[in-house]
Amino acid sequence: MSFNYTRFNAIRAVAFLESVSHTNAITMEEKLETVLTQGVAEVVVKDEVKSLLMADKPLIVKLGVDPTSPDMHLGHALPLRKLRQLQDLGHQAVLVIGDFTAGIGDPAGSNKTRPVLSEDEIKSNMAGYLDQAAKIIDIDKATVVNNSEWLSSMTIKELVGYTMQISVNSLIEREDFANRLAQSNPVSLHELLYPLFQGIDSVHLKADIELGGWDQRLNFLTARELQKKLGQAPQGVIMMKPLLGLDGTRKMSKSYDNYIAINETADQMFGKVMSIPDELIANFGELAAWMDQEQIRLLNHRHPREAKADVAEAIVARYYSKEQAIQCRKRFDGTFKDKKIDQAERTTITFSDPEITLIQAVTQSLKESSSHAQRLISQNGVRIAGVIKSDPREKIVLAEKNVTLQIGKHRFFELRYEK
Repeated sequence: MSFNYTRFNAIRAVAFLESVSHTNAITMEEKLETVLTQGVAEVVVKDEVKSLLMADKPLIVKLGVDPTSPDMHLGHALPLRKLRQLQDLGHQAVLVIGDFTAGIGDPAGSNKTRPVLSEDEIKSNMAGYLDQAAKIIDIDKATVVNNSEWLSSMTIKELVGYTMQISVNSLIEREDFANRLAQSNPVSLHELLYPLFQGIDSVHLKADIELGGWDQRLNFLTARELQKKLGQAPQGVIMMKPLLGLDGTRKMSKSYDNYIAINETADQMFGKVMSIPDELIANFGELAAWMDQEQIRLLNHRHPREAKADVAEAIVARYYSKEQAIQCRKRFDGTFKDKKIDQAERTTITFSDPEITLIQAVTQSLKESSSHAQRLISQNGVRIAGVIKSDPREKIVLAEKNVTLQIGKHRFFELRYEK
């Protein structure tokens, strides 16, 4: 899709006028406070961003997404929700699909060089991105562009011209690069170019505000520096807090296999949220369910299981409907809370040893690899007699009675010892 500035400016001007005609000054002030605080880790520079948002003109709000996997997850949804908030204020959302930068790999937060994706892999991953993003933003009013449109046609002379604006010192001082160099791990030259390319995106689009994760800070600051050096007003930046993954320790990521995909079924989404550690309830309430501070405060007075179900219901309602979310909760309660498990749904698995380990039970029941079983256990997806088990080496005694193994929400196995 070619980027047409004349049409682009006309669309965003109309959208902005439609918005402000329905918004009084007091309501606008309240909305801006929500935009600058809800789910936000940092705003660069807050006074600048607030002034931009208070000005009587529509802004270009940029969000870049690299198609490094086919699924978006709830972590990706955070900046998309912020983008929707700004759309609702009349600003123009620009979703940049990083089909060019995905081939480089964002080094942010990585302790090693990321694998380079092939062109076919990138195209395959891109296929469902817009449908998934459309669950959150108004895709019909957004401008969607691929950054290969301008980056792939750039000449060597143009690239060198851009590199002259950014010092290598500022790049290698970033924490992830500095840590790798300190540990004698290599940093490839193409990785140093990634922040530059992301900055070129902002220059090309004349972005007023960029959205993204807290771990993208240096990329965003590089873009601000590049814009300033090239005579543009530097973009404001709104960085989102990290949504932790199902393991409760690391940020949600496909790489860590601890994610909840946006396109999960309603029941899968509900069940995965119910598997999170209790200490993540507030984190998921704020960053995945998009609850306000009063709602989160009330969660703290609920029993953890009920609070978790409230959060799961709110998340499912956002991606499906309130009615579907209520039904998911009823089905979950019917299966787990009320112990209504149909005996016919259980598969009997026999073992020749009277005592087995948890990982043996999972691998033999699913007929899957031990690494797959390990992931399920680490994600709190395995229960014995209704109790979550986290140690793959835990012993299970089968000699005296059968044992019920539960994997995920719907899979039940009767473990039996036979001589």
